[in-house]
Amino acid sequence: MSNNNTTGYGTEVAANITMQPNGEHTLASVEWHCEFWTTGRRVRVNKADAFEDGENSYTCYIDSSKIGRGALWAQLYVRIPDSHCTDGYREEVSVPFPIMASAESDKQLYIV
Repeated sequence: MSNNNTTGYGTEVAANITMQPNGEHTLASVEWHCEFWTTGRRVRVNKADAFEDGENSYTCYIDSSKIGRGALWAQLYVRIPDSHCTDGYREEVSVPFPIMASAESDKQLYIV
């Protein structure tokens, strides 16, 4: 079964990650990582391993054989400089969000 919102197990998936600017902070100006998963197994992609597409846009590549089959989800973890925190940073965590089949699609990507 193949349609425009599925990809085969074992393929490399490209996921575009963006963040709305937070004051003067962008994805390019802060440290971050993103976790991807399907049915429980998670893969972490660090900023250093992603490819910058713009100041607030990065592409992460995920080996789907490491996360299994099912609907693809992600969660972004960002370290924002904050003088009110003891270590000088606060971690902001996004709500889990679906990875869509393409920028123009309203369908979530499934690994089959």
